[in-house]
Amino acid sequence: MAKIVDVVKLKTGYATFVELKSAFEAAQENADRMAMYRPTKAHRVAFERICRGLYQPNDKKFYLLSGSYGTGKSHLCLMTANVLSLSSGDPGIGGFYENYGKLDSENAKLLKNIRKDGQYLVAICDYHSGRHFEDVVMKAVFEACAAKGLDTGIETEFDEAERQLAEWEKKGDKAGIRNFYKDFGKALESVAPGLTVEQLRIGLKNYDSDILRKFGAAFKEMMGGVEFQAQAGNLIPIIRKLVKSSAFKKRFKGLAIFFDEFGFTLEKAGYSKDILQGFMETICKNEPNVVFVGCIHKDFKSYADRFSKDDAAVMSARIT
Repeated sequence: MAKIVDVVKLKTGYATFVELKSAFEAAQENADRMAMYRPTKAHRVAFERICRGLYQPNDKKFYLLSGSYGTGKSHLCLMTANVLSLSSGDPGIGGFYENYGKLDSENAKLLKNIRKDGQYLVAICDYHSGRHFEDVVMKAVFEACAAKGLDTGIETEFDEAERQLAEWEKKGDKAGIRNFYKDFGKALESVAPGLTVEQLRIGLKNYDSDILRKFGAAFKEMMGGVEFQAQAGNLIPIIRKLVKSSAFKKRFKGLAIFFDEFGFTLEKAGYSKDILQGFMETICKNEPNVVFVGCIHKDFKSYADRFSKDDAAVMSARIT
């Protein structure tokens, strides 16, 4: 008697749950989902609205997909990430356009034409970390750069802090009248008891702003009140510098950032208001080649009680 596994062949294109980051990075799983995906009418409307930003550069390009659990937001993000990371002529995405054409041949042709060449650098945020918006986005972007072997030479505040510690560690007692590395360790113990220099350096490499603040406090403590002066600036100038760099433009048409479960960040106010608003305006609206897609479970207005009336109005005007 034949086993059921020999009789019933399962296709894995659809699933009750999609973990966006791991699904995108798992080549076979990703390919299977792409080949089987048949977008619903609602998905097609949302997908085509996002793609409008690719040929209308003055679009806001800060997109929020809202819907209850199980409505396919993560699945739609996965498909969109694939479309942006591959040109329409890539064999790995042929099945997607074929299925789309069976549902809407006219728009399938338009979408293929829009994505006929070039690729976007896709950065998928780790919403599990529970950290602030700016930390999560920066980590996702630089991890995506590393995965693609893209060396832009751009330094962040975190890199500058780590470089300073590395220099002090290398010099050690050779620095002269004081060992700055040891003195920093003592100052760190004073301002953040229990946190070792080694742990702090790991946090800097993970773009943890809380750790960066502790570095700044320890630096000030050991330097007699002198502040650490980083040159890089926050997320906004760093992303602008990245997408304008020649190294980036030689390889990518643009940058696409995906933030699944973004609603959790809004609910707990896990962001700097100025940086989030600046990211919406300076990056997504004004930079023609940057797209942000986040997923929320309620309409954006439902999160308005976390903001002042004026802030809610400003943010609402900057999202799609």
